[in-house]
Parts: sequence; structure tokens; C-alpha cells
Amino acid sequence: MIQEFSLTNILSIKETQTMSFEVALKDSEPSRHWVEMPDKTKILRMACVYGANASGKTNLLEAYDLFMDFILDGFTTLKPNSPIPVNPFHFDPETPHEPSSFEIKFYVDGHRYVYSISMTKNQVTNESLHWYETTQKKLIFSREANGEVKWGTSIKGGKKQIADMTKQNVALLNVGAKLDHSLLSKVYQSLDTMTSSLISPESGSLMQQVLKLISENPESKSELLKLLSNANFNNIQDILVESSDLPQDFLSIVNQESIDSLQKEGIDFKRWTAQIVHGFNGTTYTLPIGMESAGTRRFMELALPLFDSIRHGRMFLIDEIGCSLHEELLEYFIDTFLDQGHTSQLLFTTHILDLMDSELVRDDEVWFAIKDTQGSTEFNSITDYLGIRKDVSRKKLYEANRFGAKPMFKRMVFRKVD
Repeated sequence: MIQEFSLTNILSIKETQTMSFEVALKDSEPSRHWVEMPDKTKILRMACVYGANASGKTNLLEAYDLFMDFILDGFTTLKPNSPIPVNPFHFDPETPHEPSSFEIKFYVDGHRYVYSISMTKNQVTNESLHWYETTQKKLIFSREANGEVKWGTSIKGGKKQIADMTKQNVALLNVGAKLDHSLLSKVYQSLDTMTSSLISPESGSLMQQVLKLISENPESKSELLKLLSNANFNNIQDILVESSDLPQDFLSIVNQESIDSLQKEGIDFKRWTAQIVHGFNGTTYTLPIGMESAGTRRFMELALPLFDSIRHGRMFLIDEIGCSLHEELLEYFIDTFLDQGHTSQLLFTTHILDLMDSELVRDDEVWFAIKDTQGSTEFNSITDYLGIRKDVSRKKLYEANRFGAKPMFKRMVFRKVD
């Protein structure tokens, strides 16, 4: 599970910002909201981020996604001299030339690990991995900008080969896993399994993945139909999926290297379509999935990461989770998540204020994205604010701008045309 992660000099984030999943409220009774680690640290399973448009909510998720993609896939996707796809804070004369940094604290087999990496567009300037066998922090490796690697005294096997093969624009952790180093592979696989890709409101490929899954896995189809029925889509009786090969004129514009890479990831270059079977008064009717409501399609899409997270204990990131969903349907989704998947985690952005006053989120799970006058985003939790009484509506406090995250508008008067 992920305890926290920190970001520095990336997108709209200038100064170091930390998103923590560690319980900040006093809890004595077990809760479906958190999991206790062997060292007694309590890790939250969920966090949500509020804020005005352009405040940097999405940047938090995109920056995390960018760093994880680089750490896990950079060795495969980047050529030796390719630039690193990192975007530092631009509204400052110095930051575009300074490294962007990422640090993540997480648990594997009950032990806490700390991984950090800093990079410019040209090279990794610093990378390190530590772990806590007990309460003492121990070095696994550290790497400097000049390529020098220092190893922990207990680390064995293939160290020179790993260091020699680590190019300036890839993560040593990635190289170590590719060379099947036992410890580095274990940490790499844990990070890979721990997090799914960012889900955006316009994730067009997500429905294709859903349809492929339920076509190939009858059990997943049965679970999806049951989830839809329990969510009051009880007139949906079946989902009929068909596939067809992508047109050759489309494939002709994709280079063979990309095709080979995508096939290794399980992409089969097919287009999946579906007919939704509805039942009314003893009679069935079918509709193309494109004729279903936006809310129905969105809920079906979100079922995929929900199932994946519950089965594999992943953290999944959803931008604008309430997009096209009725508020009560969103609450049902969150409630289902909390009831399932003991170690799964969820990080999402939203504008649905009533969620703050529901029993589904805690104060230490609610965060606010606030952009200052210099264009830099800061993130604060409700628990960071003093004097917040338990009996006061969090929604009303937000609307009164108690948290400093409410968008402020000025009246606009248009000139009349004579």
C-alpha cells in the first residue's frame, strides 16, 4: 500500500507537495477506511481532491502517472538519447532548468520502502531506494548525476552489470528489474501492481477494455451485470459483445515497432462493439451501446478499475470521478469500493461538494488544490486547518471559502452593439 508521495517542480507544482494516505485522525476501532501495517502505521484507502478549475487537481494525478510511467516503462520506451518527458513548473525563470522530483513511501510484505528520483529532460540527476527492516532506515542503492551508484552493504548480485546498463535517461530500478535482480524486481513488481493508469473523463479506450474483458471472461461479465443491477440499472439483462479487426488503412500508418510493443502489452488491434439487452414487461429489446446514457457508459467504464483494484489491491486514479454520474450513483460506487478489496486504494478529483458531508469520506481523506498568485499549486487536507468543529458542515465551510479553495468570480458586463 502507498503511505504517501511527494512531487516537486512538475506541471503547476513548484514547491514540494505531499499527498499523504496516513491516518491523521485518532482511531481506536477498526474501519473499512484504513489498513494497519505491521509497524502500526494506519494507511487510508481513499483520498479526494477539490478545487477550482485550473487549480491543479488534475496535475496532481497526471504528475504521479507521468513519474510512474517513467520509472516502470522508461527502459522499454526511451532510446538512449531520447528526452525524458517531464514538464517542470514554467511560471518562474529558474524552475524550467531545475530537476523535477518524485518520492513515494509504500509497503511491501509489511516493510516500508522509500523510493525517490529527480530528473531533467536530459537525465536522471538522483535516484535512491531505502527500506526499513525494523525501525532503522537502510540503503538499497543511491545513484548520482554522474552515474555513480552506491549500494547497501547487504545487497548482492549483478550490481556492476545493472550500473553499467543504466543509461542517463532511465531509472536504475527499471534496469534492475529487467535484469531480474531479486530485490529490485520485487520492488519494481510491487510498484507496477500497486498502481493503475490515470482514468480521465474522456478515456475513450476504457470502454474498449471493458468490452474485451467481459467478452473473454464470463465471470467478469456476470459481475458487471450484477453491479449494474445493484446500482438500479436492473432492466439491463445482458451485454452482447462483438469484435472486428481494425482497418488496414489505420494499421498502415502505425510503424511495426509500435505494433510489436503494443502486442506485447496485450493489445490485439481489434475494435469491440456491444448491444445492451434491456427487459421491460417480459419483452427484451437491444440498443447499441452508443445509445445508452452517458451515465450508464461511465459507470460501466469505472467498473473495470473497480474490479481490478479489488482483485489486485491496486491504487487507481480517477480524474473528475463524478463526470456524468448522479451523486447517489457515485456514492454507491465509493461505498462498494470501501466494502471490497482490503488493500486497494482510490485517489480521485471531484466537484461534488455534498460528498464532504456524507459518511463516505473522512476529514483526512479530503484535500484542496489551491493555486497561489504565482501560478503554483498547494494541497491541503481538512485536517491541516485549525478550529474546524466536528458538527459543522464541510460543504458550508467550503462555500464560505474557509479552505481557500472556492473559485471567486467577478461580474461580467458585455458591451451592447448599436
